[in-house]
Amino acid sequence: MIVKPLKVPLHLLKYEALLRRLPEHHPRYRDVQQDDAKYTAGHRGEDALTYHYDRLPDKDFYRLHDLRLPLSKHFFQLDTLILTPRFAAILEVKNFAGTLIFDHVFNQLIRRHNGREEAFEDPLLQVAEQKEMLTRWLRLQGFPQDYPIKPLVVISHANTVIKASDNHPTARNTIIHANFLPKKLHDYWTAHPRHILSDSHIHSLSQTLLQNHTPQNPDLLDRYNIKPSDLITGIQCASCTRFAMARKRGSWVCTSCSSTDRLAHLPAVRDFALLIGPSVRNRELRQFLQLTSPKVTSNLLNALHLPTQGKNKSYRYTLAHPSGIPLITP
Repeated sequence: MIVKPLKVPLHLLKYEALLRRLPEHHPRYRDVQQDDAKYTAGHRGEDALTYHYDRLPDKDFYRLHDLRLPLSKHFFQLDTLILTPRFAAILEVKNFAGTLIFDHVFNQLIRRHNGREEAFEDPLLQVAEQKEMLTRWLRLQGFPQDYPIKPLVVISHANTVIKASDNHPTARNTIIHANFLPKKLHDYWTAHPRHILSDSHIHSLSQTLLQNHTPQNPDLLDRYNIKPSDLITGIQCASCTRFAMARKRGSWVCTSCSSTDRLAHLPAVRDFALLIGPSVRNRELRQFLQLTSPKVTSNLLNALHLPTQGKNKSYRYTLAHPSGIPLITP
């Protein structure tokens, strides 16, 4: 049963918007592009597990994807959490091709691929820390302390070769290929015959997790030291991808390929919400859309039926939820 489905996370939506709006010659473009590729690969790895999740029984297996929970003054993140009456499983999903070597001597993951060798943070340490934090979090919420939590590192690529240094203490029981996931969870189910949580307990826990989930909401302009004035303004044409749409007779017309689109401004308003701020004044959006008429800008904003705040010069339109998720859908 899917309690929290897998969706494109907010920080990835922000990267997509930034790559649309940042000129390729900008000195930080390459850094943004590389980080976006890394996060996108991770999300695709999680999405690749959908087939294997569908092989699980719908009853008794509750799935929550992409959780970010507060603990003390910090947050911890879980790729996937599976709740059952008998145990919970934390899945740390890795989307790596090539050969992976888990080195417990230096606590690192080494990847060999296309003649290159790279070192990464040890996901076994990551998932062990996630287990410890989830255990503390559940204790604070008043759930049973004897509820088993199983940490797993799941490799989404079927052809990835997995190796471990000699006598690695946890690799054999913790690292699996994605296609082995249903079997591994079934083994846990058999090994823990006692129901510790009732259906009502799991429902209550699921709701508590959803209520405490706090999406990662980074300010990418601040992270990469990019000024708003560095961004490309205007309306992007969906056909030729150029920022060449002009307002004509109540619609948008591309001055490059002549495509028309009555709602071409919506992605631009969404980009503003993702990159610059959760609310906007008429003047700010007018400049961002490259419009000259305050009345036209006001008409476009009013047609969206957005919440507003303030009066006169402080009058603003709310573009995003407090969590940072834009109110305007694609």
